[in-house]
Amino acid sequence: AFAQLNYTNYSSTTLAEPGNTTLTIPVSNPFIPAALKTLLASRANPTGSLLLEKRFYEAGARINNREFNVLQATAGFNGHIEELDGNWEIYGSHGETKVTTISPGSVVSSKLNTLLNAADGGASICPGGYNPFNLTTLSDACYNYVVASPLQRTSLIRDVLEANLEGHAFNLPAGEARYNIGASYRADSYTFKPDSDIANGTTVGVPAGGASAGSTNVYELYGELLVPILKDLPFAKDVHVDAAYRFSDYNLAGIAHTYKADVNWLVVDGLRFRGGYQRAVRAPNVGELFIAPSTGSAAIGELATGGGDPCAYNSTARAGANAAKIKTLCTALGVPAALIDSFTNAQNDMPSTSTGNTALKPESADTITFGTVLTSPFQTEALAHAQLSVDYYNIALKDAIGAVSGQTALNKCFNLDGSNPSYSASYNYCGLFTRSASTGVMTAVLLPTSNLGAYRTSGIDVEASWTSGLGALGFGDEDGTVGFNSNFNYLLGYKIQAVSNGSWADYANASGYVPGLKAVTSISYGIEDYGFGLRWRHLNHEKASAKVSNPASTTPNTGSFDAFDFFADWKINDQLKLSGGLTNLFDRDPPVVGGVAGSTDASTYDTLGRSYYISLKVAL
Repeated sequence: AFAQLNYTNYSSTTLAEPGNTTLTIPVSNPFIPAALKTLLASRANPTGSLLLEKRFYEAGARINNREFNVLQATAGFNGHIEELDGNWEIYGSHGETKVTTISPGSVVSSKLNTLLNAADGGASICPGGYNPFNLTTLSDACYNYVVASPLQRTSLIRDVLEANLEGHAFNLPAGEARYNIGASYRADSYTFKPDSDIANGTTVGVPAGGASAGSTNVYELYGELLVPILKDLPFAKDVHVDAAYRFSDYNLAGIAHTYKADVNWLVVDGLRFRGGYQRAVRAPNVGELFIAPSTGSAAIGELATGGGDPCAYNSTARAGANAAKIKTLCTALGVPAALIDSFTNAQNDMPSTSTGNTALKPESADTITFGTVLTSPFQTEALAHAQLSVDYYNIALKDAIGAVSGQTALNKCFNLDGSNPSYSASYNYCGLFTRSASTGVMTAVLLPTSNLGAYRTSGIDVEASWTSGLGALGFGDEDGTVGFNSNFNYLLGYKIQAVSNGSWADYANASGYVPGLKAVTSISYGIEDYGFGLRWRHLNHEKASAKVSNPASTTPNTGSFDAFDFFADWKINDQLKLSGGLTNLFDRDPPVVGGVAGSTDASTYDTLGRSYYISLKVAL
């Protein structure tokens, strides 16, 4: 019998710039400057409200304080069956992740509007009121009135029950065939509980999202067989095949079949070939299935670099060969005809709404790999421990689960990538956007989770490693050991089909996707109970992804990124080991992505700068 219990509590704090929104200010607001009042009175509709884009520096930075509580419990039994020359195991596990998020510095828009629409500018509600035309220092009472700390709680639960048996299947001239069979049940549940400010979308800078919950489960049967084919023959010292199959029955996604077959061929000592085929399936997760409509922001790029709203009179789309068709489409989609020749929008993002979708089906991928492993044929201490592996992979994925980006949807609607050659306002991507009937400004884009098109990617993975004692390198009787390890991936292609049967676009080496060249190289030195080393992380320069879907874009490319890490450890005794290091030793800033100052890709680049870690491990 065995059991294991893990509990982790950790917290994080992130800060962002103050939130911003468009204020609707009545002409009766007492804080409107005299010169602006004169200008407003000269309009065709002198009593119409004033729209003002405002970032709330008065409220301070937006803060997200998150606390995570993670519990994982596993228990089971295992044993040996002599008659089957096999081993069995039955276990169950329960895991919970609970996340609590509090967001101080959040402006409540409903209370802000109350201050803006008050005859005295809100002075009767709180001392001083609110002057939107200056960088106002709010009184304590006004700050407490208009700024809140909304709360949201997320819970994820997974339960697993699994039984498996592995052992001897039969004998062949080349050796023993072995098997593994099993069955499992897995259930996932998800709950999201926001407070009323988040549920109703009444806070500025905090994404709105309604309460949501849901659960899924799957029953699975699986089996795997390892079969030796050849043994100790010329150019076939060891050849074996590994084949596997899994049957999955999801309560929502339906039945799925996954399988694989791999070949491992040791030609001679020091030369190995390997390769195989695999069908993989990913069913939609509970968030993709059940998340309630939630707001965010969708980047649409800068007008100055070919992005932004194509309907703006100063956009590259309105200046191109199809400018007249773009103009007609813009008026059909809601830009008032009276404004179309002077309409502009300086925003580089727009409000977005994401939703779950219980009709999602699993995405599937076919993967082909083949490669070789070379180990040193030399027996000298200096060269004996050297190895090189080179592998090629090709992956084709269909029915991809996700949501298109706001900029991609714009490019498709306005035919900037050739998707809507008739410039039809009824094209499905054009229907994702809504605009203000009075101003023409885009007010929202719907980005539903759905089964999109497909992905195709291929590349080469290379790993080289070597270790040697210093004495073998001619350093006398030195007992130290030096080591070298390098891993790099070279991307051959990364094509995306945004919708089924649509056109393909190659995002290889495009910012925000997969780097064209990624390498991690380490050198280390160890002696007795001490060790230290240096790691180099390299990411190649990338082209702007906006240029893939809109060749006219002038968005600047992204430069290369190099960072160095230092690491060390000390084995104090058999029970204690002290480790530590410095990450991003020279405090390298991440490159700018998309041509917008301060914007980068946090999933690709190191955004923390220089940081350190230290750990003490105790063996009982």
